[in-house]
Amino acid sequence: MSRYNLVVTGPDGTTLERKVVSVTEIIGEVLAKNGLPDWYYKQAIAGMSILIKKYDHVLPNDIKSLHSLMKSEGLSPYAIRDEAASVGMKIHTAVEGLAKGRRPKDYPALTEWWKSRGFRAANILAAEELLYSGAYNYAGTVDLIYLDPDDVGRVVLADIKSGALRDSHHVQLELYRWAWEEMGGQPITEMELIQVPRDGSDVKTETVPISKVLTRAASGLLEAYRWLKG
Repeated sequence: MSRYNLVVTGPDGTTLERKVVSVTEIIGEVLAKNGLPDWYYKQAIAGMSILIKKYDHVLPNDIKSLHSLMKSEGLSPYAIRDEAASVGMKIHTAVEGLAKGRRPKDYPALTEWWKSRGFRAANILAAEELLYSGAYNYAGTVDLIYLDPDDVGRVVLADIKSGALRDSHHVQLELYRWAWEEMGGQPITEMELIQVPRDGSDVKTETVPISKVLTRAASGLLEAYRWLKG
């Protein structure tokens, strides 16, 4: 989702509906995804190779028909991208279910990781919750904010990823932290990226410390976005 339609309440109690840019759109507009063009190119070549082997001499030779066939066979880069996004959504739904005490049937590695952390309902401060920064006019959905079961004084803001972890995800966490604390949430002491691979392999985590460098990076990102949008 690139934008949110929110009903915002002003200081005088009046409300208005407004479109708010998402954190992911801000990052996508400013930071290039290194390797993405190459990925699309390689997926297209791989898809065409499979089609040639499967259809041989009956393969259509006009671009429109080839696009249609690659899409229907699930071989186009866009089909692969959309399938990955669909799996990512299911993983996020599973996390939300775990936060509410449900055990999802899929992604046993995620369930096992959750169990190993010793999470209880009392530890979960937010799960798949919409955050909004009035100061900077952006919004985003945070995946998980929890009190560490081993140290309840440690408040962790976490984001779930089903693909590769990138440096831009650190800035995403920082902007979520700003919005959460602006909304009156308990101050965050640490941040975390949780990688739940789509192939069902073990969950991995990466700690993201709060730092002045990261704060400056997030501020610079917002300034660059405002400059790009005039």
